[in-house]
Amino acid sequence: MFIATDVPARVKLDKEGAGDGAVVSLCAKTPCAVALPFGDHWLRFSGLVDEGRSSSVAFKVRYDTEVLNHSLGQERENAFGYVGAGMVVVGGLVALFGAWRYVTDNVLQDGETFAWCSEL
Repeated sequence: MFIATDVPARVKLDKEGAGDGAVVSLCAKTPCAVALPFGDHWLRFSGLVDEGRSSSVAFKVRYDTEVLNHSLGQERENAFGYVGAGMVVVGGLVALFGAWRYVTDNVLQDGETFAWCSEL
């Protein structure tokens, strides 16, 4: 089996499938050639230069010669995502308290309570 990737990568074989089972190193650096038995295999890729590049693939060996050309995925942390989520939470709270203030100032008259309004 010949394995190639879009960026230099390390390839490992997950013997337990897609879980966190026993992992065996297949290639220290792609492109590489390995001998795998016929059947289903779960391969894990991790970038050598850029550690944010990684992925995995289920591959079935059906023939004596197989070629796998794989593009690694990218995983990046985005600090602006956390800032945006915080702004949404703060905006929601401001809207909630603003609505509460509007209701208490405009709907209820002096001395009224929500319990009294529901009796009407």
